[in-house]
Amino acid sequence: MVKKRKTFRFNQSKKKRKRRLKPVIKRRLKMLAVLVTLLFLGLWIRRNLMMQAEQKAFAKADRSAFVEIVGKTAEDLAHQHDLYASVMVAQAILESDWGQSQLTKEANNLFGIKGDYWGQFYEIETAEDDGTGNLYTVVARFRKYPTYHASLKDNANLLSKGLAGAPDFYVGAWKSQTGSYQEATDYLQGRYATDTSYASKLNALIEQYDLTRFDR
Repeated sequence: MVKKRKTFRFNQSKKKRKRRLKPVIKRRLKMLAVLVTLLFLGLWIRRNLMMQAEQKAFAKADRSAFVEIVGKTAEDLAHQHDLYASVMVAQAILESDWGQSQLTKEANNLFGIKGDYWGQFYEIETAEDDGTGNLYTVVARFRKYPTYHASLKDNANLLSKGLAGAPDFYVGAWKSQTGSYQEATDYLQGRYATDTSYASKLNALIEQYDLTRFDR
């Protein structure tokens, strides 16, 4: 009987300790949740401040700074999407006229991608090549981005994921499917742009500004 009484008291004591621990554990879990939330909030704020600073620098960039700013972002995105960063930077230079085009200034659209971006678009007159070298003017709707970084990322997604129903549409521009950036630019001509001199223009920019230094 004595042993049973001791066991009973021990079990009661154990239950009391558990009851006391539950509120402590709950408080600690709440504190941990708050700390994790603050950590992610801090990282989000830091990232946004950095992007704002980059956007301001991009808006004021001369040609040399343009290459470095766009190149740094393109290098990371190209590595993630199996692309040539050199081609991406050359496209950005050519399509945006070094960031000075109306489309880039008003819509942060570096690549002349048409359509809308999360419902945002910008309409402007543009010259199109009929495939024989002759140009004609049309009013087209282009995607409007919140930052130049979003434009670069969207272009990388387009090249790596293709079009709706045709995910391999730009397969010939993928790094793993080509032996050089020249093969990629040649493949993009007539698919990405209607300009019949598109590949040679991109190649010239890549060579002149040593853009292959951004290729990993």
